[in-house]
Amino acid sequence: MLKDLWRKAPNPGGPGKPRRESGGRREDSQETRLFRSLWAKCGHCGSAVYREEVRANFYICPKCHGYFRLKAYQRLRMVADPGSFQSWDGPAEEKNPLGFPGYEQKLAENREKTGLTEAVLTGKIRILGQETAVGVCDARFLM
Repeated sequence: MLKDLWRKAPNPGGPGKPRRESGGRREDSQETRLFRSLWAKCGHCGSAVYREEVRANFYICPKCHGYFRLKAYQRLRMVADPGSFQSWDGPAEEKNPLGFPGYEQKLAENREKTGLTEAVLTGKIRILGQETAVGVCDARFLM
């Protein structure tokens, strides 16, 4: 079971055939969902590591010391004093000065996926009581 945990589901139509509309994903069993809630796969070494151990190690793999990707607000929670973040980000203006095709659609998709308006959060936080300015990038957003 463990060796197949992160393996992609086979394409039922065969090689070269389009995948199902569901993206070809099979329904996970309750056992698989439980396993994934307790364990994470390191993107660098491929090891299964206990999620609590990863959190306690500041999202660094305990086996290969590779970094796990963090969301912007996760990073802020790690660095800032609780409740101290004051955002400087206002409503983002949609502009496409270089005229990239499909930019507006990609921007809308990223906003929906991440819940952010831009890739970078800016604002003021306190670290150990000391006020400081901060900018945190969210790598899930279009950059």
